[in-house]
Amino acid sequence: MNALATQIFIPVCCVCGLAREERDPGGHIAEAWCDFDEYVNRHGLRGADYKLTHAYCPRCVHQFVPQRKKQPVEDRSLNGVSATATRVILETIRRKKPRDLEALVRACPQFTWNQVFLGVDRLSKTGDIRLASSAPGQYAVSLPMRGRSDLGKRL
Repeated sequence: MNALATQIFIPVCCVCGLAREERDPGGHIAEAWCDFDEYVNRHGLRGADYKLTHAYCPRCVHQFVPQRKKQPVEDRSLNGVSATATRVILETIRRKKPRDLEALVRACPQFTWNQVFLGVDRLSKTGDIRLASSAPGQYAVSLPMRGRSDLGKRL
């Protein structure tokens, strides 16, 4: 097994130091922010068990990250059906079978790299796609081995 696949990444607010914990109550991913030391102790982690990644907790993002004006999002469609970036990304993976994240970004020119990345993040968290490190700095995207029949209900 890939060492990166077993590594735990803990998002920590880069301003206040709180750790983000994702919970799955009843199939819905929810996040909670708690003291970093509490998080590590609760999960019984040692320094070698995890790596830190930066994030902003909701309080700090409102306080320190400049807010942009929301711009209207144009309606994009896929085969005449209204589609979000996430749906388009999933359909692109099904039809074009891009090998890696960069090929997926190129296959979805109507979206920014950030929009594709966020869609891939959501789809990988829900298990609708598989994201794996294929080489340093490169990530393979694919459909999971088993089909997911409940996809349309969540998107």
